[in-house]
Amino acid sequence: DGEGGGGEGGDGSLEDGSYSVQLIHAAWEAIEADAFFCFTALMSEVRDHFCSNLDHTALGITARIERFAGLLAAKDPPLAAAL
Repeated sequence: DGEGGGGEGGDGSLEDGSYSVQLIHAAWEAIEADAFFCFTALMSEVRDHFCSNLDHTALGITARIERFAGLLAAKDPPLAAAL
């Protein structure tokens, strides 16, 4: 009939709201899980730098941030300037 059937096709188009919502929800769950995995892996690598006794030593977080800032300034000066 072609007169704006209102999503009865079930073909995954935007008109089929339930399919779109399910797809977005599944994608969001995968993204959230990946982000958490990356955050956990990163924190396990840098956890020792968050020891308050080391904060102002060459091994502490302050030194790591300064090294990162230098690297960022060398690789992407506009971004470093914006931060």
